Amino acid sequence: SIFTRKSSMGGMSKNAPKIGIVGATGAVGEEILKVLGTREVPCSELCLFASEKSQGKIIRDDFYGTLKMEAFSFDRACHMDILLLAVGGDFSLEWAEKLSEKGVIVIDNSSAFRMKDGVPLIIPEINMKSGKGKKLIANPNCTTAIALMALWPIHKKYKIKRAIISTYQAASGAG
Repeated sequence: SIFTRKSSMGGMSKNAPKIGIVGATGAVGEEILKVLGTREVPCSELCLFASEKSQGKIIRDDFYGTLKMEAFSFDRACHMDILLLAVGGDFSLEWAEKLSEKGVIVIDNSSAFRMKDGVPLIIPEINMKSGKGKKLIANPNCTTAIALMALWPIHKKYKIKRAIISTYQAASGAG
């Protein structure tokens, strides 16, 4: 579960952050791991948290190699520098603020903090600076993020006042 790798720039990634993914066996968690590996995000540790029933499960990743699932543990999660939550809102409400108070940067993918004062709702390509210095960050849902990536350049040029958007989504996050 702890992974140290030589970065593509050479040498060990000792100074890279310790990254954890909570909900690593779900569709969103699997996609997060895939994106981290595809973008070759360096880390000194990569910890995959899942339910107790998935504890010990082995995952092969082209970039990170062999990884082993761990059951979520608050104490273990507190040792991460960055924790990506790919879990439901109830879990996030129970743990996200506690973890951020311990100094962990928590990026929550649930809807739990999207409308909470003091918690920035971030799309990195649009408003990354809003998250500077924050320990708890919310992500908009996938449809919103994708729509805003297309609308943002138009808004910057023409100042969109209103958009009416209809979306049709699958019954599950897996499609």
